[in-house]
Amino acid sequence: MALWSICSESYSVIKRGKGVLCLTTTLLISVVVGPTFSAPTPQKKEKGFIYKAERVSIAPVVDGYLDDPAWKKAKPEKLQWNFSKKQAWNQPVDFDGQFSSVWHSDLLYIAVKLEDNYLLSNKKKDVFKQDHLEIHLDFNKKGKKSDQSQYLIATGNQQVQQKSPLETLAAWGNNYKSFEFRLNLSSKPSVGDETYFGIFYHDFDGNDKFHQTVGWSETSIDRLAKLAFTKTITVDANQKAVQWGRIKSLY
Repeated sequence: MALWSICSESYSVIKRGKGVLCLTTTLLISVVVGPTFSAPTPQKKEKGFIYKAERVSIAPVVDGYLDDPAWKKAKPEKLQWNFSKKQAWNQPVDFDGQFSSVWHSDLLYIAVKLEDNYLLSNKKKDVFKQDHLEIHLDFNKKGKKSDQSQYLIATGNQQVQQKSPLETLAAWGNNYKSFEFRLNLSSKPSVGDETYFGIFYHDFDGNDKFHQTVGWSETSIDRLAKLAFTKTITVDANQKAVQWGRIKSLY
């Protein structure tokens, strides 16, 4: 709407102006208007999987409930690949899940929503024999799963099993249908930084000897996707009004 208004005003100046003045005015307006009102240039589609974690000004509270304003800025992604059968996950009645991620200062947050038709008891000592989440964050940039990149959390259990020295915090809420995870990074990332990342859910369905692994990563069970630290700059109504006032003063 703002761009159409500018074009209309420019046309009226051209009608009233003379040759050289007309050309100068039009060029000046195009220089000012371009970066302020034009739609963002579409980015090239990245090869492989890459999740863009949005930077937030206020960090979410890790309590297992995804009602913090920060999560409204995050883009959810489905856990959509069946790594057990090497095909797209097509059993939403059995399990359905999605995740989101944001960051604030030197803290990375991950949220998970899930629906599981059968939750295996989380009282077992062996996390590998019960429903659990598996998160990988590889800051060594090897691009593969390792003990150092792995964080395991049994469904309903707040304890994180890890060999990484980085501090973590986890919480479940909403009858184990929502989950929050926080990782204290070794240093504050810059916008545009990337790390290798993957997230998986191991669904046992009452049988601790057989389960299916559903997740978001590269289709190889060992390869990891990427997570990028991003920041979106938004312009509020007051800023737009000031910018438009400056443009009109050029007439």
